[in-house]
Amino acid sequence: MISNELDQAWIVQSERVVAPFDLVPDYASSTSDHLPVKARFLLECTLLPDEISSENSSFCIGETVILTVPESAARIQWQRLDADNNWQNIPEATEATFSFTFEENASYRVRFADASCEVFSAPIQVQAAEDCEFIIEEQVFGNPPLRIAPRLEEGQRFVLLSLDEGITAVNPENPEELLLLGAGQALAEIQIFEGERLLRTLPISFRIAPATLSIIVEEGQFKFEGEADPVFTFFAEGLSLQILRPS
Repeated sequence: MISNELDQAWIVQSERVVAPFDLVPDYASSTSDHLPVKARFLLECTLLPDEISSENSSFCIGETVILTVPESAARIQWQRLDADNNWQNIPEATEATFSFTFEENASYRVRFADASCEVFSAPIQVQAAEDCEFIIEEQVFGNPPLRIAPRLEEGQRFVLLSLDEGITAVNPENPEELLLLGAGQALAEIQIFEGERLLRTLPISFRIAPATLSIIVEEGQFKFEGEADPVFTFFAEGLSLQILRPS
C-alpha cells in the first residue's frame, strides 16, 4: 500500500519481498509475522513552471494589480522579493490569480510544488507608471474651455469626469473639455479604457485664479471738489476688484 501522491512515480512490478532474518535477529518473534516488501519509485520532477501574465506592467499608486498563472494540479504559492533579496511567501496567496493594490515597485514569482519536487516561475517586475498624474498649469477664471488630451495607445479611449463642486464641469458639447465655472481648486479625473476595460485613472488637480474686473472711468468724466466720491456697486463671484485711478 502506497500513498496516492506517489502513484504516478511508482515503477509498476518493482515490488520485491525482503528477507530480513540476517538484519533483525528473531524477526518473526520480535518484529512481525509478515515479511516486508520494497518497491521502487521514479522521483524525478515532472513539473514545468508556468509564466506569470499581467495586463499591465506599470501601475499608479492605488491601482489594482492582477497577476495570473494557468490553473495547475500543483500547489501554488505566490512569493515577493524583499529588501534583502530573499523570496518570501505571501500569506493566503495560493490561487492561480493574485490581486493586490499597487504601492511600490516589487518583484513577484510563483512556487509550484507537488509531493516530489518544486519549481519556480520566472519573476515579474511590477513598477510605477510614469504618467500617473495629468499636469495642468494654473488657470484664470474666464479662460476658454480647457481641452484635455492624455497620451493614449492605439485602441484606447478616455472619459473625463469633474469631481469638484461648481468649479469645473465637463463641456456637454465636447466631452474632452472642462468648463471653468469659478475660482478655486479644481479636481477632475481621466479614466483610460481599452474597450470596456478600465486601464488607469489619472487624477487632475489645478488652481483656477480669480479673474480681475477693471472699472475704468470714461475719459472726460470728473467730479466737483467737495462732492462725495463716486461709489461703484457690482456683484460677482470668483472675481477680485481693481480700481484704476487716472494719474
